[in-house]
Amino acid sequence: MLKNWTLENFKPIKGRLDLPLRPITVLAGLNSSGKSSVLQSILLFTQTLSNQSTEKSLILNGHVVQLGTFEGIRNERAVQPNIGIGFELSLATPQPEERAPAQGTILWGRRVPRTESVKSINLLATFRSARHFDSDSSGIEAVKVALASARMQLALSPRGIHPEIPQPHQEHKAHTLVADVSPMTAESQRELMSGIGEEFIRALSHPESENYSISISWPENTRPPTTHLTHLSHFLPERFFSRFSLAEEAEAEAEHLVEVLYGEAPPWARRVRHEEVLRKLFDDPISGRLREKIGELTRKTATEGFEGKTASELSGWSLGLPLKTRRKHRFVKSVRAAIAEEIASEIKNRFTSTAQFGLRRVTEDYGVSAIEMASQRTTNFFTTMIRYLGPLRADPRAAQGFAPSNEPDDVGPKGEFAASVYEANRKQRISWWNPTTGSESINTLEKAVDIWAQYLGVAHRVSTRDAGISGVSWAVQHLPNSKDRPLQSVGVGVSQILPILVAGLLAPKGAVILIEQPELHLHARAQARLGDFFVGLARTGKQCIIETHSENLVTQLRYHIANASDGISGDVEIYFANQDRAGESTFSPVKISASGNIENWPDGFFDEGLRQEDKITRAAFLARKNKSKK
Repeated sequence: MLKNWTLENFKPIKGRLDLPLRPITVLAGLNSSGKSSVLQSILLFTQTLSNQSTEKSLILNGHVVQLGTFEGIRNERAVQPNIGIGFELSLATPQPEERAPAQGTILWGRRVPRTESVKSINLLATFRSARHFDSDSSGIEAVKVALASARMQLALSPRGIHPEIPQPHQEHKAHTLVADVSPMTAESQRELMSGIGEEFIRALSHPESENYSISISWPENTRPPTTHLTHLSHFLPERFFSRFSLAEEAEAEAEHLVEVLYGEAPPWARRVRHEEVLRKLFDDPISGRLREKIGELTRKTATEGFEGKTASELSGWSLGLPLKTRRKHRFVKSVRAAIAEEIASEIKNRFTSTAQFGLRRVTEDYGVSAIEMASQRTTNFFTTMIRYLGPLRADPRAAQGFAPSNEPDDVGPKGEFAASVYEANRKQRISWWNPTTGSESINTLEKAVDIWAQYLGVAHRVSTRDAGISGVSWAVQHLPNSKDRPLQSVGVGVSQILPILVAGLLAPKGAVILIEQPELHLHARAQARLGDFFVGLARTGKQCIIETHSENLVTQLRYHIANASDGISGDVEIYFANQDRAGESTFSPVKISASGNIENWPDGFFDEGLRQEDKITRAAFLARKNKSKK
């Protein structure tokens, strides 16, 4: 669930706007006050993270929204050159059968799943224009966007990666991780790449111009911060690399391989980076240089010379010499050191002679693992859990086409695929809120749509017909004993409400449903009862963000807040959007008391009816006054 949405200098919003979100969030206000801008920014993230071109930080124009150029979406009065978009995402804890034990990280010597590690994600990304001002002013240049910075704050499970595995020396509370991403300057890139072999730079698989650094810190303890090179998937950190000394790496690897030779550690106890060297130790003869060193050691100790061939045989020979304990210990230690030196030299020779440092992928790190999981969950959320219905839904027509999306419940931004989606899923059993029983039910989509259509007063029963290559057509039975009629033969309101019913009822639990002006072409009673529909969606675990001009819908939500038995008073947030003469938008929360009264009635918030009633009263009074004078 989205808990908060943040915008900075985005379209009519100057400065920073933080919008706390609830299961039902209503955006009301005058035209051109910034309501749609909030929804567009959410869709902008959805559009970007759904695109396969991961090198693009932000995609302004795509199949969901078309926002033009970067300068067009940046507030024209903003002092800063960047725009910011952020969110707080609360992640539901998966059930045991949903965990992925094959994936995870090493923690306290055990590989454990990391699925439950991240409880919530708080991200703020700022973007700048990537346009090169010394180049031409083509449209391609004008829409280019680059990431200026990003801060990701994660709340991690109090018991770490897996609740059944206790973490020693840690309090039972959520831990916070903060990761700051920023583009590397030319100087910092030169410093990072100095002394690094070409084979490592090529392994990055992305040009140096796209390098970003990420600093990971733990505000709640004294653990020192770490900094890595990171590759981005759009604006999210995806892969991490660290700089290391080739000499130190070779020595550590050599020491581990010696432990393998002497049977003190299995190869998998530490990841062997140079397996071919390990195989060589068992299969190939030792070098003449190593054999000379062993000869010197045997002459000093007056022991029998080594007649074997491989390093594996050498280790066994040194352990089997008939020497006293102390002498044998010193001798074996000297042999081990000679073998380790030879292995380290072999590993170093595999890199270019000028290389002093290397880059390697960071994997077995708790913080990196959590960030990778957070980026993955963010991408999955915005690409699979956002549903959108725009303000201009499809006109009634004889047939509707088939949805091109992979999502089985995608009715299209105009509801243009609602009939085909309904036909494909009408027998699917869903969990939904039944307005007639006032409880959650499990039944087919077909049954749920009919019940809600009857409750809203738009139809008695709806069905679909095969229209051949044209797609699928709606058939509407307006009254219990009437004939089925095509959609274009009934009221326009039916065509507007059916996509809302299908999209809302089919959306999975945890989905965020964005709807603009759901009240179009509906009678006042149907508008009010739409409020009941959105309350029903919230009760079944779905989140609704609604842009509306309907006083009746808002009034019905006020009724639910006042009705204590509903228990949803804390699940509804209503904002009034207003734009001043300077063009700056503000969003004011409308405070509603427990009795349903508005405590801070904003000027312009559905007060036109009161003004008209006042005008009518005044006009009637003046008419009676003039009549009495005559």
